[in-house]
Amino acid sequence: SDQDVSSDKYRRVSVAVFGRCLCGRCCPMETALESLCCREVSAFWSLVEELTPRPDVTCLTQHPGFEACCLNPFVLKISYEPKHVSNILIPRKYRYTAYRQAIRWAYGVLGRHIRKPLPSCLVSAVRQQFHSGDETFHGFQWPRLDENE
Repeated sequence: SDQDVSSDKYRRVSVAVFGRCLCGRCCPMETALESLCCREVSAFWSLVEELTPRPDVTCLTQHPGFEACCLNPFVLKISYEPKHVSNILIPRKYRYTAYRQAIRWAYGVLGRHIRKPLPSCLVSAVRQQFHSGDETFHGFQWPRLDENE
């Protein structure tokens, strides 16, 4: 199907992402679907274009709101599902919440089972901020529509 990210048509040589990078901050990703630059996605790049006065920003990760919205642990802890908040969020939960914040910032609330891939530069910045040792990262996945929840 068109959403089968494991198919060969979505596989890329990991260095190929640098050919598409317009912001200078993208990192290699596993699939073409994940190898987006923030400047290719109008919902994200429009956040930069709306800045007034517009500083010399070449990447969404340089936007003054990015760190506050997506990298600030205090903001992420508040944004994480309130009923699940403990005193300490593990890096995986910080990343999850940072990705949700980024989607909400660019698109608003999308609703259940609606997912959008994030730009490589954004994912890389979040992973760098909230890493945990030898953890293996999982890339973008389409929702399972057969869930009975």
